[in-house]
Amino acid sequence: MIPKLEAPAQPEQPEAHTHTYGLATEVAPTCTSDGCYIRKCTVCGAEEKKPSYKPAIGHSYSVISSVPADCAHSGSTTYQCSVCGDTYSETTSAAHSWVHHHEDAVTHTEVYVRCHCGWSAPYNGGAGIDAYMAHQNSVPPEELNSHSYYTTSETVVDVPAKDWEQCSVCGATK
Repeated sequence: MIPKLEAPAQPEQPEAHTHTYGLATEVAPTCTSDGCYIRKCTVCGAEEKKPSYKPAIGHSYSVISSVPADCAHSGSTTYQCSVCGDTYSETTSAAHSWVHHHEDAVTHTEVYVRCHCGWSAPYNGGAGIDAYMAHQNSVPPEELNSHSYYTTSETVVDVPAKDWEQCSVCGATK
């Protein structure tokens, strides 16, 4: 026959009593918790907590380490509270540091000898006048009245203007 199990003994409960509290101990506020007073019953050790009206002081963070971001790598900054030691980190994304650049066009002025019929040649130190004379000699005599020369000057672009962005850190361009 299997013996009957007995119910476990109940823990002793202190007799109901009116708490008798000792002196309260003040607990200072922390970065995240308000301050308070705690007092204990001298009979049973029960605690009573009362606010002290001293609010949480908040964290006081300062930088403890920093790795700057560059063009290819993210950076980070780690902060630590000088009061409680709590830490957190922030990440800075990798990014180029673009600087705008501009170069003006490289130009020169070219003088042309032109005929009213549409013919033209660069002046080229007087060679254009000689070329015009050859042109005029090739015109039939009856058309000579409609042929006369004049000079014009034009700006000729040797190298066009350009704009670009260049990273001041790594030299990459876009």
